[in-house]
Amino acid sequence: MKAGIEAQLVKAYRAGLKFNVKDLEGSLANSIDTTEMMTKAEAGYRQASDSKEMCQNCDMYHKNKTCDIVSGTIQPDGVSDYFVNTKDKNVTS
Repeated sequence: MKAGIEAQLVKAYRAGLKFNVKDLEGSLANSIDTTEMMTKAEAGYRQASDSKEMCQNCDMYHKNKTCDIVSGTIQPDGVSDYFVNTKDKNVTS
C-alpha cells in the first residue's frame, strides 16, 4: 500500500467506516495493492507498552496469531502503528 493512502484508510477505519478494499472503485482501488501485506518493520510492529493497545485488542488481529495487514506471526502482546480498536471506544491510538 502507498503510505498516504494506507494512513487515510486506517483513519477511516478508526472512525467506524467499514469497507472491503476489493470493493473500492476508481483511482483509489487502483492505488492499493491488495496482494501484499506490510512487513513488521513497515508497520512499526513492536512489544506493546500499553496493556490496552495490544494486538490482541485490535480489530485486525486473529487468534491464530495473524493480522489483516501485517505479515508473519503476530504476538497478542505486540502492537503496530496501525492499531485499531473500534469495539472498545475507550481505547484510542
